[in-house]
Amino acid sequence: MRPSRLAAFGAIASAKAARDARHAAANILARWGLGDEVAFRAEVIISELLANAVQHAPPPRGEEIDLHLAYGIGGLLVEVEDGGGERVPVVRDEQDGDCERGRGLALVQHFATWGYRTLPDGRRSTWAHLPETQQGEGS
Repeated sequence: MRPSRLAAFGAIASAKAARDARHAAANILARWGLGDEVAFRAEVIISELLANAVQHAPPPRGEEIDLHLAYGIGGLLVEVEDGGGERVPVVRDEQDGDCERGRGLALVQHFATWGYRTLPDGRRSTWAHLPETQQGEGS
């Protein structure tokens, strides 16, 4: 993907990080002229990836979780860089129907292709790509 629009901002690892990042991203996506459907999907993805970062891989005290948005030919890329660690993101087995938590990555997977990688400094980048074909749906 060759981005034509880029945005980056940080979020402090707190209970309101996902909400604050979702609102900031919604403003950016609106300025970029993306439709309501892709904005909704992106906001769900941002909420889930940031909530996971805060709960499972917060950065060291005083550092932020980084959020990157890139839009161009091929779609929208959402990337969250967290504190890394031993635990890696996985989609929970749907058979575990009694579990009240842990379904966030299943939502991300429903809307986008996603993955993660460990960065050279030990942090982790978890990303989701919403293909351009989905961006026209419902708009």
